[in-house]
Amino acid sequence: EEKLLWLYGVNEHITDLDDAVVKSFQATGNLHADFAAFCKQHKVAGHPVLMPTASEVKPNPNDASDQNEEEGDAQKPSGPPTLALQAAMLDLLSLKVLKVVMPSALHLETVRISGCHLDAAMLAALRTCFTGNSTVTTLHLDWNPLEMPYDQESLQALAEAYRIEDVQLLEQKREQGQADRVLQAFKEQLEVKRKDVSEAIAAVAEASAPRFPSTAMMEPLSIERWMGAFSDSLGLSCEDSGRVFHVLDKPEYGPADGYLSLEFLQTILGELAPPEDDTGGSKPPASATPPPVFPDIIGSTFAAFVEPSCTLEMVSLRCCNICRLETKAIASVLATSSHLRALNLWGNRVCDRGAEYLSTALEYNFGLLFLGLGKNLITHVGLEMLCKPLGHTLVQEKAEADKLMKAIKDQEKELEKQKKAAPAPPKDGNGRDRYVAPLRTDACREHKDGETTYWIWTRNDVLKTLNLEQNPISDVEAVEAIQPFGTGSLVLRSTPCAPALLQKRKESGHAESAEPEEGSSGVLNGGAEGWKLILQ
Repeated sequence: EEKLLWLYGVNEHITDLDDAVVKSFQATGNLHADFAAFCKQHKVAGHPVLMPTASEVKPNPNDASDQNEEEGDAQKPSGPPTLALQAAMLDLLSLKVLKVVMPSALHLETVRISGCHLDAAMLAALRTCFTGNSTVTTLHLDWNPLEMPYDQESLQALAEAYRIEDVQLLEQKREQGQADRVLQAFKEQLEVKRKDVSEAIAAVAEASAPRFPSTAMMEPLSIERWMGAFSDSLGLSCEDSGRVFHVLDKPEYGPADGYLSLEFLQTILGELAPPEDDTGGSKPPASATPPPVFPDIIGSTFAAFVEPSCTLEMVSLRCCNICRLETKAIASVLATSSHLRALNLWGNRVCDRGAEYLSTALEYNFGLLFLGLGKNLITHVGLEMLCKPLGHTLVQEKAEADKLMKAIKDQEKELEKQKKAAPAPPKDGNGRDRYVAPLRTDACREHKDGETTYWIWTRNDVLKTLNLEQNPISDVEAVEAIQPFGTGSLVLRSTPCAPALLQKRKESGHAESAEPEEGSSGVLNGGAEGWKLILQ
């Protein structure tokens, strides 16, 4: 029998799957065996990383040769609980086949896709796998940065009309949009490192030519000196600074001779138009309903994996080059997510503005137990915003407390209505109850400390771990002010403030935690334990 060999592009003549074949396909429940059987039936070259091994090959009801198998030999479909794909060059059609066979693969619990560089269309196809009866609860989509997607429909229409010049213009527009995103993200990185872009670039100039400060800004730098200067002065990775160098070293911006000056970079960054969503850093007023979903051509692709209709409970998006715009799109959907337990955004470019968006989401999301933001660009400013809706808040004015307690009574009435109208807990294909965010209300309790009366307003006490390790958080006083009002673990390993906090812990004699004993610090927190600081 002739077998189809998979090579990249071998399936390009198949634009979509035949609906009749999809409907008639009888799955066995083993992911790899079903993938191979569907590819054979549809005459698709199956990707080798998704094809079954010899030990996984079982009789398939779609093969005529297997129709005479005795019924007594039929067993409950089984397979490995994890699908792991690493550095595999996948094609869109393979993801579409997965969409057909994955819902019936009830043995599957975890999908790990690392370094496969799936594009937006592939991720959209992958997202459709996690609905309905899907038993997959955990998705690791790591080291998968996205670029501006191609407008396939417009490209196809222009190509069919032989409008080649318009095709080139459309591609130039896409490339310019991608360049603007890269430059805007880099500009925000510089603003994190210093007060503004000018001060940051001045620091780089001093590092690049310390003996000639007057001409350092104008000196053409090779990519090696460019990356070295940004690394030495600001601690920026060669990946980030090198990406910007490659963007600017093109004919659209200059001679493209392999050299750039810092003066040129400052001019380009200064001419960037502010993002359409830029509100000058002002946070919208609090509302009883979550903010509207923020549409972003790249961010919305990632956000689809945390939206309410997605059945995933744990999502990891490590090292996906998620910056402010992508974070805003993810946070706007996270606010209404109902099944998500954990979200890991380690190793991205989330800044203080991004932390502000996530803080807004945490005002409405009461199901998330773990938020991983390690190795991002968050300072003590972003930490304060993230912690604001979490745990407890001190209220010292009676008028404010009365207003809160009145709002809480309305919440309690609404909660009773929700409990009565709540449907039965949804189940996956194996009959397991899916995780659903608990129904709850805020609380506001009165406390007395001598002659002082105060109130503690408790909002989101569901989140148990906030991981901010390897972020540029250096303000020890800010951390100490936040600590008494938390309700879980705050991970600050490898941050600039960690050594000073550890030293204070040793001096105070606390061997296990940095929390003060009740009543010893003079902090009005209603006797709460506060954040458990993880410093090493």
